[in-house]
Amino acid sequence: MHRILVATQSQPDSDSALRVARAIAAREEATVLQTVLRHDRRAALAIAAEAEQQMVDLIVVGSGANESANGLSSGGIGLEIARWSTVPVLAVAPGSTGLPHTVVAATDFSPSSVNAARTAFELLDDSGTLSLVHACPDVELPPDALGDWRERYAHFARKLLARTMRQMGADDTDRVVPVELEGNPAEEIVAFATRVGADLIAAGNHSYHVVERLLVGSVATQLLRVAHCSVLLAPSGASVAQRELARQGASVTVPGVV
Repeated sequence: MHRILVATQSQPDSDSALRVARAIAAREEATVLQTVLRHDRRAALAIAAEAEQQMVDLIVVGSGANESANGLSSGGIGLEIARWSTVPVLAVAPGSTGLPHTVVAATDFSPSSVNAARTAFELLDDSGTLSLVHACPDVELPPDALGDWRERYAHFARKLLARTMRQMGADDTDRVVPVELEGNPAEEIVAFATRVGADLIAAGNHSYHVVERLLVGSVATQLLRVAHCSVLLAPSGASVAQRELARQGASVTVPGVV
């Protein structure tokens, strides 16, 4: 990690964002760049574009609940930046001062979720731990078939969790622990993070197309809106320009979607 872009404003949560960014930079020997966070609908795109132009490796922003006149909170802008960004976005919770110690990395085994877990692992403090969490979704099946389905799913998930740990470069450490949950992904992940006292939740944010947002975008949205700790969202590999085209395409009516 060589460059970190911090989007700051006059609110206390931005002070936390700057402190955390400096802590990361000190450990990684990285350069911290600052930009002004405006509360308007184009702010997220502008910051994502600036990050791409400056070739930064991470964007850091506050995640406080304070809202501007147009209803955009710091956390809401953080989510919008993550939707546009080509690099991970760290939304820092108010009061945070340094590197995360207890991390929950949610994975659906997509490239963006692996990227999120890998980035979170790199940000851990020297004695920190990371729980690599996958939530088995609820399904409607006859009772006699449900048990068999869950057993097969769990077997498959364990293999993918092991593969993800190898992709993270964490297969030979006891600082990363695989965890299997059942139920609504966002709800179960936040509940688990609360139980273990996590100071960071990491997840992939690979939904910038209208249909993808309907299917998976809500997980990242719920995490950032309800989590009581910092949240790291990692993107797909699409460029800002590609996301702009996708957003324009999203204005086209999709049959059956209101």
